[in-house]
Amino acid sequence: MPPDTSFKSKPVAPTDPSPDRRWRRGSRLAALAIAAIAVGGAFYGGIRSRVDAEASLARRTSEAAVPSVTIIHPAAGAPQSEIALPGYTQAYTDTPIYARTSGYLKAWHFDIGAHVRKGDVLAEIDTPEVDQQLDQAKADLANAKAKANLAAVTARRFATLAKDKWASRQTVDERTFAAAAAKARASFSPSI
Repeated sequence: MPPDTSFKSKPVAPTDPSPDRRWRRGSRLAALAIAAIAVGGAFYGGIRSRVDAEASLARRTSEAAVPSVTIIHPAAGAPQSEIALPGYTQAYTDTPIYARTSGYLKAWHFDIGAHVRKGDVLAEIDTPEVDQQLDQAKADLANAKAKANLAAVTARRFATLAKDKWASRQTVDERTFAAAAAKARASFSPSI
């Protein structure tokens, strides 16, 4: 039999969407709902924190507005047992202390009013100028001793030359006295 051509088929539109489409639409709606809830929560949190801050400020302001007064009631204290009498104390002997040299205070061994004995060192003074003078005096002494030795050797040489008539007696006497003077200068040591 030949096919019936009188019946034409019409395309049928699906009335029921497929499950895949339904799932996509539902997930979009859920994401929108979650976003709306998050935005609403942020607005609510921001407004709520401001409302709490305003309430806290109002509470502190009202507490600070109340004047506070401290009351002290007099009470009997402990009696004073100390008696103050007019008078003063003074040492029998005042001993001024002077440095024998100039310098800088290096160490202080006793405080003011401390008990000391005879011979105790109260302080040490650093004396760079005096130390330099001492070093110079030692150098001058060594120089004088060297000059005395040289003068003595020269006097002995001239005495030997005078025996052979190569030097005059006057020159020998001058050299001998110069050696004696140099020896005297070298033996003088001012408290080194």
